[in-house]
Amino acid sequence: KKQGPKAPLAATERLKGRHPGLSVLLFSIPAMAIFALGLRVVQHGGRPMLIRSHVYIVLYTVSALMLLMLTSLAKVREYFRSRYTNIPDGLSTFWIALGTIMVAMVVVGALALPLPPMPPIAAVDYHQPDPYLHRDFQPMEVELGPSELLGQYAMARWISRVTLGAIGLFAAYAALRGLGMLAAAIARRRDRWPRFVVRFFDALDRLLIRLSNLPSIPRPRRRLRIDRAISVSKEYANPLSDPEKRATMSPEDLIAYTYDALCALALDMGVPREPGQTPYEYLATFPKSLDSLKEEAYELTQMLVLSQYAGQRYDERALDRIRRFWRQYERLRARVVR
Repeated sequence: KKQGPKAPLAATERLKGRHPGLSVLLFSIPAMAIFALGLRVVQHGGRPMLIRSHVYIVLYTVSALMLLMLTSLAKVREYFRSRYTNIPDGLSTFWIALGTIMVAMVVVGALALPLPPMPPIAAVDYHQPDPYLHRDFQPMEVELGPSELLGQYAMARWISRVTLGAIGLFAAYAALRGLGMLAAAIARRRDRWPRFVVRFFDALDRLLIRLSNLPSIPRPRRRLRIDRAISVSKEYANPLSDPEKRATMSPEDLIAYTYDALCALALDMGVPREPGQTPYEYLATFPKSLDSLKEEAYELTQMLVLSQYAGQRYDERALDRIRRFWRQYERLRARVVR
């Protein structure tokens, strides 16, 4: 069955999937570590080989930064494409030109900084001739004490273990993905395979599903910050702390004013009450960002509905709940509105 076109995303809706530049960053971490560790061996070739290695580092850094810039442009283009909107004319050219200038500024600024001292030269026991190097190369002889040699060998052993561990994890991940694809292919044509093969891959598929459902590490939430200049809730203040304002308002007016303050704070935090929602419907879908107000909001909603729609009248004793709401409300607003 042919699927219709997807609905365009809302202006505030985030794109799904990871940013493509994340792969560049993750690959650059071990690459830069290899460059840094290799300086101890490269020094055997003298100044010409050091200069060549620095050129390679600069070329790699420029390539990685340019790739990050282009992947960011691809994400911007996807933002407009997913909303069925044409990208503004000249934006791509401006993005590439500005990104190239910024990369050049970073590289030139880094080259202008003073170079740190070179690490000590590593002792090399065996040299593998390079078939691409058209001249004989002999590593320099380095004299190291017993403690330095032991430290170097321990570092080499640690690096080899980490490298083998990373290769093993990658191989295990590739094997699991391959088995998962094979299990899916067999499941689509299970009538063509022997019964024991189908049972084996069914069990394997269940095992992979269980492994994929393992709990993940909780991610820290980004703390919400709202500029006071654009805040709507800043216009609301506790009427019970102002005797003059309190004298002009009945308990029913206080309840309605307090509920309006709650809706204003919800609007500031990006979880507004929809125009067609009743107070009880909004309470049923109360946003998590306002969880600290949930108990007080429940009492306030009941008082609002009874006073506005059932004609119930409240005396001064009901104001204790309003006071409790405003204490929690101002505490939450002080954390997010700055």
